[in-house]
Amino acid sequence: MSSSLLVAACAVSFVLLCSAATSPASAAVYGVGGGLLSIPSNDSLAHCPSRCGDVGIDYPFGIAPGCFREGFELICRNTAKTPKLFLGDGTTEITDLGYRYVLAQIYFNITVRPGTDTYNISWVAPTEGITIDHYNTFYVIGCNFDATLFEYGTEDLIGSCMSRCDGEKAPIGGPCNGMGCCFIELPRVLRGFQSTIILRSDGIPVAQTDPVHPGIMAFMSSDYYISNTSDLFLGWTNTSNVEGTVLSFATIDQPSCERARMNNTSYACSPGSNCRNVSSGGYHCYCSGYEQGNPYLLDGCTDYNPKYKEHCSTSCGDMKIPFPFGVEEGCFANERFRLNCTEGNLTVCELGEAQYHVTAVSLDDGTLTVGNMMNDTNYEKEAIIVQTTDTGRDYSFSGPVEDRFDLSMEYAIVIRWAVTNLTCEVAVQKNTTYACRSSHSYCLNVTHRKEFMGYRCKCSPGFEGNPYIEDGCTDINECLLPNYCNGTCQNLLGNYTCTSCPHRKEFDPIKKKCVTSAKQRNLLLGKTVRSNSQHAK
Repeated sequence: MSSSLLVAACAVSFVLLCSAATSPASAAVYGVGGGLLSIPSNDSLAHCPSRCGDVGIDYPFGIAPGCFREGFELICRNTAKTPKLFLGDGTTEITDLGYRYVLAQIYFNITVRPGTDTYNISWVAPTEGITIDHYNTFYVIGCNFDATLFEYGTEDLIGSCMSRCDGEKAPIGGPCNGMGCCFIELPRVLRGFQSTIILRSDGIPVAQTDPVHPGIMAFMSSDYYISNTSDLFLGWTNTSNVEGTVLSFATIDQPSCERARMNNTSYACSPGSNCRNVSSGGYHCYCSGYEQGNPYLLDGCTDYNPKYKEHCSTSCGDMKIPFPFGVEEGCFANERFRLNCTEGNLTVCELGEAQYHVTAVSLDDGTLTVGNMMNDTNYEKEAIIVQTTDTGRDYSFSGPVEDRFDLSMEYAIVIRWAVTNLTCEVAVQKNTTYACRSSHSYCLNVTHRKEFMGYRCKCSPGFEGNPYIEDGCTDINECLLPNYCNGTCQNLLGNYTCTSCPHRKEFDPIKKKCVTSAKQRNLLLGKTVRSNSQHAK
């Protein structure tokens, strides 16, 4: 049977990756305003506030002296209801935060005033190093206007759009196509922007063109609303209905990774992490490959967590979920092994925006067997894996490229996996993250064709179970298995002995022991019959 092979990409961009090889200073080094210039440990930040209202706070960001990297101070305001988190300007609200990204509200509600046709809005990052990611789109919602967008400071034209309602009210839902909504896509990252909006009522007062939505709404967000504006019109001035703006950030105490590494007292990237130059100036840090964690903390990048937790769920419906896979937070060894259990007890493997229905997990073979989540059938020609990059954005890949996920398709999609992109020789030296935890297990290098994928674990011969947990590999009692021994069997740890049945005996597979052979029984029966016959005479 022929099968096609599909492999998903790990590479995100063709840039020079600079590995951090410097050692941090032993004592904390402070910059301006109580910001840190040295690399802190988790323990040294234990006293720092980790939340502001509903938003978690990850270093290098922080809200108290000694809790943030210089240039990454945020403001937490105790409002009447729930505390809210803001950038340093105190006006741009943050709705989500990670060490790789900021999700903020850049949103304008413009009240149209009689006799005024021109309105100007602007936003600029409160500190250097923060930029509007170029994956954002600028939207303007309303009727009968022309909008232009300029880069802040340079006044370079970014783009323009217009909306007309032709005397009707703005449509609720549908695409953003110039009827009550228009958009401008960003060609590059921006430090800030200015926009001019000019009303074009063509003799019809704006309030009469759409009495329900008489004003203008403008904001930065993802490209989602290009094809669906329903959420926008359902809550005209409710910013909670609008997905926030993705902001990128960079460490700017030095203009590049190369310059930053020359001063190890202020270099932001922890040993073992990588550094990448930012086109707008400065640099940012990230954990390499599929490592997880925070590259701005000492020992912050971890590629694998071998600690198995007893309380974790081990099944989803009738399907077993063995570690290193897991369906609950903290129950999987790293993000690559996260699975989801739906309300209908279906096991789902989510790879970015691609979802696969998992039908089997094999630790022994190192495979997942999956199908199409949408209709529970198999993909015919192509599968897509989406890899989250160091900017927090998603990129989709397909085609003949290599990764530690190897997809081959016959009647199902089989995903071969490895633990991390290390050889067994290197992995075994890292005791704290080495995956093969059972004493009766061994390490196996995994390759696809001639490409190295990483390593995985197997139970030693004579054992079965889970090599990824302590005492997970247990002895196989070969004496209980069919066709292993047709004689006297003795089970040993990881092995067994088999002694052939003695002369005139044979193995009974039902009784599983040596019994008198049929030939011998017939001979004995014959002798008994003759003896009885002679005795009767």
